Amino acid sequence: MANHDERLTSIITEGRVIYYSSEKDLKRFEQLKEKALDVSDGKIFLGKAQEQVNEAKRTYFDLAHAGTLAEVRFHAMTIIFSLTYGIALLNRTSIKRGRAKLKQEILEMRLVPKDFANLYDTVFFSNDPTEIKKVFMQLIRNTDELIARERETETYSLAEKMTGYYEELINSYNKIEHAFEIGDYYTPLFAAVELTLELDGAFTGTGFSVDSLPDIVAEYDPQLTDKFMETVKQHQSKLVQLLNDKGVEITEFRDFEGLRKFMEKV
Repeated sequence: MANHDERLTSIITEGRVIYYSSEKDLKRFEQLKEKALDVSDGKIFLGKAQEQVNEAKRTYFDLAHAGTLAEVRFHAMTIIFSLTYGIALLNRTSIKRGRAKLKQEILEMRLVPKDFANLYDTVFFSNDPTEIKKVFMQLIRNTDELIARERETETYSLAEKMTGYYEELINSYNKIEHAFEIGDYYTPLFAAVELTLELDGAFTGTGFSVDSLPDIVAEYDPQLTDKFMETVKQHQSKLVQLLNDKGVEITEFRDFEGLRKFMEKV
C-alpha cells in the first residue's frame, strides 16, 4: 500500500491510529505513511498509471468477446477498477471515497480523461452490450492518451535515458544477423519488433523518437534478406551516430583483453 501498488493506499495516508501495541509498531506505521505521502517522483507514478491502463486493455479482450449483458457489465466494471486507480496514480493520489462518490472524486482531480463522466456512466445506464463495448474502448483510449500527453511533459536528456542502453541493444542486432546466416527467418522479425519497442520506450521524454531511424519492421522480408540487413546496419549506424552526437559514451571492447581490464576496474 505504501508503494501505491494497491488501491487502498488511503488507509495509510488518511487513516488515524486508534490503537498500537508498541512504540515500534507506531513508528513503523508512521514511516509507511511518510513513504506513501511522498509523491515527488512523477515518473514512477506515470509508470504505475500506465500499468493500470495496460491491465484495462487486457481485460477489454474479455469484454469484447462477452455475450450477455451481465458478462459485459462484469468486465466493464473490472475495467473501471483499473482505470480509476490509474487516473488516481496519474494525479499522484489515492481513491479515498466510497463507490457512489467515485465518479465525482475522479472529476475533481486535476487530470481527467476526455468525456470521462459520460463514458463512465454508460455501464450503469445502458442495456446495450454493443454500446458498452464501444464506449469502454473509447474510455481506455482517452485515458491512454491522457497519460501519453503527461509523459511528454516529463523531460530527460538522451544521456540520462540511454547511457548503457546500446550495450544491451547490440545483442538484438547480432541476433538478426546470425539468424539469417543460419536460415532462421523467425528470429529477425522478433528481434526487429523488440528493438523498436525498446527504443520507443527509451526515447520517451527525450525529444527523439524511433521515427528518426529506419523502420526495420517495415523492411522485413524473408525473400530480400540482403536489403533487410542493409536497413538494419543503417539503423544501427544512425543510432550510434545519434548517441555519439549527444554525448552518450558507448562501452566497446576490441578483444577479450580489453574486457578483462574493464572488469578489473568494476
